[in-house]
Amino acid sequence: MAVPSTVASVRAAVYSRAMARIEISLPRLRSHIETLSTYGRNPDGRGITRSCWSPVHEQARAWLLGKMKEAGLETHVDPAGNTFGRIPGDGAAVLTGSHIDTVPEGGPLDGALGVLAGLECLQTIRQAGLSPRRPLAVVAWSDERHVGETRARYAAKRDVLLPVLAERGWEVVASEATMYLWVAIPTGELDQAVATRLLEHGILVSPGTFFGPSGAGYVRLALVPTLEECRRAAAILSEVL
Repeated sequence: MAVPSTVASVRAAVYSRAMARIEISLPRLRSHIETLSTYGRNPDGRGITRSCWSPVHEQARAWLLGKMKEAGLETHVDPAGNTFGRIPGDGAAVLTGSHIDTVPEGGPLDGALGVLAGLECLQTIRQAGLSPRRPLAVVAWSDERHVGETRARYAAKRDVLLPVLAERGWEVVASEATMYLWVAIPTGELDQAVATRLLEHGILVSPGTFFGPSGAGYVRLALVPTLEECRRAAAILSEVL
């Protein structure tokens, strides 16, 4: 049997033996999948509705960040809402992951398995006490890609609408990067009633329940209109909310 003659080869041999001894925890991975699937589970049993940027999606993101921290990972959420868990190292990172938002009535594995399997691998490596030569990271991507110009355009529109909503006690739950404003209804009205009332004044919003049962109690504003149209909408909202 050849004897390693360099520090690098010794390190590689030790690392290989350590990797051969570690195994992921299938019960833990299964538990994570089952827990994540409760966020947005439809009451009628027909799948999961966890639209990106919705309140239930933000709750799921908070849960995921907590699990990343429990796993001993460094965590980070970038301006576009992409969520990272990382084992530090030198050089370019090796990245895995997927997304945790779903289509309406989606399944529990689409996207979620890619994120949670990556988390499980990194947690296993962390618990084994291994120190990878390169950074390892798992990411849950958000559903939109935002460049600086787009972020600035949405930010200008949000800056027009958010003060009016805040003054009237209508809380917005959303990432800073999104083109959508999920607004909690403080008056006890049904979301469809609010949408109808605002439509009568020329303000188009989507009832939260349009995106699934978890949207109850919210309406969603899309920042599609021009900045000037958003200013006119803000003036109307200041009168009718």
